[in-house]
Amino acid sequence: SGAALGVYKGQSCSITVLSDLTDVTGGIPAGDYVATTITATATDAAGNESAASTLTVVVDTTAPSITSVTADWGALLNATEDDSTGIVTIATTGAEDNQTVTVTLNGADYTGNVGSDAASVTVSASGLQALADGNSYDLTVNVSDAVGNAATADTGTSFTVDTTAPNTLTLAGPSLTNSATPMFPGTVEAGTAVNLSEGSTLPGHCPL
Repeated sequence: SGAALGVYKGQSCSITVLSDLTDVTGGIPAGDYVATTITATATDAAGNESAASTLTVVVDTTAPSITSVTADWGALLNATEDDSTGIVTIATTGAEDNQTVTVTLNGADYTGNVGSDAASVTVSASGLQALADGNSYDLTVNVSDAVGNAATADTGTSFTVDTTAPNTLTLAGPSLTNSATPMFPGTVEAGTAVNLSEGSTLPGHCPL
C-alpha cells in the first residue's frame, strides 16, 4: 500500500485540534475560528512517535449580508437622469474591504469594492439609456467574503423608467378678470407639477 505523510497502513494517526474543535472527522462546527491550530503526530507499531506537525488555519463559514441598496435615481428614472451615470449605494456586513460587489441590471453587471461595510457601484449612462420607457426593473446585488461565502442576493430594489415628457398643457380660463386669484383649469397626467408664470415671475406651483 502507499504512504501518506509517512504513516503506513495499519499505523495510527492522532490529530489534536485546539480551540475546542473536537469533531474532526465529522467536520468542523459552523462558525468563525481565528488562528485555529491543528497539530498532527504519527505513531508506528513500535510506539515511536513522530515530531509534531502543525498547521494554522482560519475557519469562516459565516456568509456576509447585504443590509441596504439605494439607487440615486429613486423609484423613477427620468429623461434627465439617464443622460448621466447612476450610483447604487450598498451597505454590507461581514464582507471584507476590497471584496467585489456586483449589481446586475437588465442583464449587465456593474461592480464596485467594499470599504468599511459600504460600496458605491456606477451604472453607465448607456446602460440606463438602454432601459425601455414605461418598464419596471429590479436591481440584483451580490457579494461574497474573502473565502467565498456568498451573501443572499438582494433583489428588493426596483424602479420604473419614465423618460416621456408630459403632454403640453392647454390652459383654459378668463383672459380678462376682476379676481385677484383667478383659476386656470387644465388637464395633465397625475403626479405632474404645473408651474404658472407671469413674465419672469413664478406666482403659482400646482402639484396635481
